[in-house]
Amino acid sequence: MVLGEGTTRLVLSHGRGRVIKVSLNEDGIAANRTECQVSAKFPELPITHVLEHDIHFRWVVAERANITRIIKEADLLYLMDQVSGYIEDLWSGNCGYLRGSPVVIDYGSISKSLSKQLSNGNA
Repeated sequence: MVLGEGTTRLVLSHGRGRVIKVSLNEDGIAANRTECQVSAKFPELPITHVLEHDIHFRWVVAERANITRIIKEADLLYLMDQVSGYIEDLWSGNCGYLRGSPVVIDYGSISKSLSKQLSNGNA
């Protein structure tokens, strides 16, 4: 079942508690690669973590959050505080709830400083 589609990736239900993010183009592959790196390097961040992925990042399997049309303002502010300096494209549509806690569900777009750290292997 299709859960969402953007310009770079298609998100499908992948069984109980999981989604699969399939790249639609090179930008989607880059977003999948980024999510794998961020998930592995920063397990403490409030994000839906990657559980497995294709070696070429054509797809990733991640935790599935509950998506609501309205995320509480306090929860959005909490996420902004927690991921500041990591994730650039944070808005209510990129957030959800996992086990009752707010999380970022789409973090393929990260800050330039973090991107540089990841590409240099310093993060």
